[in-house]
Amino acid sequence: MAAAAQCGACADTPPPYRRARAAFRYEGAVVPVLLGFKHAARTHLALLMAEQMLRLMPATEADQLLVPIPLDTRRLRQRGYNQAGLLALALARLSGIPMALSAMQRVKPTHSTAGLGRAARFRAAKGAFRADRTRVEGRRVVLVDDVMTTGATVNSAAAILVRSGAASVDVVTFARALPTDRKEFITAAE
Repeated sequence: MAAAAQCGACADTPPPYRRARAAFRYEGAVVPVLLGFKHAARTHLALLMAEQMLRLMPATEADQLLVPIPLDTRRLRQRGYNQAGLLALALARLSGIPMALSAMQRVKPTHSTAGLGRAARFRAAKGAFRADRTRVEGRRVVLVDDVMTTGATVNSAAAILVRSGAASVDVVTFARALPTDRKEFITAAE
């Protein structure tokens, strides 16, 4: 049985998703790849990134649905694309799992949370999403994003998906930022 890392906060208050997996730690050579994809329109990287994420996908089931974390309309206009949407589209093509780009909407714009602490990030993400019950009810949702830092965004999104009737939510990201204080992590059997 493989060991999985679980943060102390997750052990105290379990998140609304079953598990979150990332292809890489957000460090070293991964950082410029992800930032180039996200902020410098290097959208051609989506397929390469999705190929790395594919190995982390839960076992394929008939009722699965890929749902990307949505951007607010202002940020989508500025950037010209939703990086999580591009990753979900590439994952759908590679896995054969259907994707629902419009199954969730961001209803509350969130400003950049870079530099904010955990509590401030969770406050900023609270109430940011709405899900289309008709698209997610009874489905095993795989929530797709580019990077997971504190988990505030995926927690907020997963919670609304569960409240909207999703049978379960798993999270798959390209990268995961780990706390520099390793004492925040405990080991749990998967």
